[in-house]
Amino acid sequence: MKIHGQSFGSIFRRLPWQYQILTVVGSAFILMTIVHIASVAIHWKKKADAPSIDVVKILHSDPTAGVLDPSLAAVPGSPARWMAYTAQVEEKAGDITMETRLAQTVAGRSDCGAWIDMSGASIRGRQDQLLAPDGQTVVARGEWRIETPSLVYDPDDKGREWKLFVFRYFWSDNPANRLSVLQHYAVISYKYAPSPELQWSTEAWLFAAKKDYPPSPYDQMVLLDLDRLSPDLQDIVMYSRPSAIYQGGVLAMTLSAYKAGDLEPDRVIEIVSRDNGNSWLYVGTLLDKKELAAFDAKGEPHYTRIFGATLLQQDGDVYLAAALGTKAQRGAGTLLFRFDDFANGKLEADPQTGLPKIVRRIPLPVPGAGAVGGGTIAYTQSCPKTGIMVSEQHNASPYFHLFQTGRPPYEAKKP
Repeated sequence: MKIHGQSFGSIFRRLPWQYQILTVVGSAFILMTIVHIASVAIHWKKKADAPSIDVVKILHSDPTAGVLDPSLAAVPGSPARWMAYTAQVEEKAGDITMETRLAQTVAGRSDCGAWIDMSGASIRGRQDQLLAPDGQTVVARGEWRIETPSLVYDPDDKGREWKLFVFRYFWSDNPANRLSVLQHYAVISYKYAPSPELQWSTEAWLFAAKKDYPPSPYDQMVLLDLDRLSPDLQDIVMYSRPSAIYQGGVLAMTLSAYKAGDLEPDRVIEIVSRDNGNSWLYVGTLLDKKELAAFDAKGEPHYTRIFGATLLQQDGDVYLAAALGTKAQRGAGTLLFRFDDFANGKLEADPQTGLPKIVRRIPLPVPGAGAVGGGTIAYTQSCPKTGIMVSEQHNASPYFHLFQTGRPPYEAKKP
């Protein structure tokens, strides 16, 4: 391009040197401004597209100090979504008790970031005293706690379509015998209802570990001792953290299994029912504490313990979300494994190690969690904007929050 028959180059060379400098500096400034505006636009577009991590809001009829251990369920095609969770409730002298509550999404909202609790569907703990087999001698005083719920929709069990499984245990007032009492008086119990907003059944003690866990007369309330299902379960004295799903006519449940005297799970097992929970079959161990070192990430602290695990469903696939811990933190994030065959307890295997194959590592959503940490997660495709929901300790306090991440459990890599 020429101006009055002269090129830009010839015009520039005829300018005084001072104007040449100003022209170069000005041109460079304009170019840098254009690049900066473009980069800012790209940055904000990425930020707008990226899901945000937000605290899940629950409107409580009774105040809570913290919430954790979410479990999400919905009827396909229905606008109603339901959540079971553990509520931390402050008592006198700063003590905290645990109880299970139910909540549903706020009407008219398309997301699942706000919930209203249903106090009538709660399973609340209570002060009590344990009696010896003679029915008179007091073994321990304390309270029943109910936590780590699992809510599942089973459309093929008419009148009992909704099932709520919980971990019920006795928390002794005496620290000296607390662990022994806890392991002897711990069960998996459940309730059912045709719909979450209708009348729920009376709570039933579904599973215990073995004979004398719990001792007489409480053993008469238990429907099934799980050691009867397999010789592999003879060394287990307590189960916690039930997590259940229903798919293809199979009701599957994972449980954290403990040996005598252990404060943390030895392994995660799976049991299944093909008749809507009337009978159960042990299908195997999914995760063993002895194998955790194989899951270490390069440059990260070694995994040394199991915090807990939950079952998730996405696009017809079933996943095991295992929260693992390190020496410094009981729950240091979550590893996601996919099932080859969930009805028979088969996870996808890593061809190099033969151990379960990690399909995703999910860090804790917010930095700064204390020694307990977190990482137990829930998910339903009926809440796509919410993504996975994670419970995490709030800094170093004993209380927990729930966070929505905006991302599903598994995201296929884009080509």
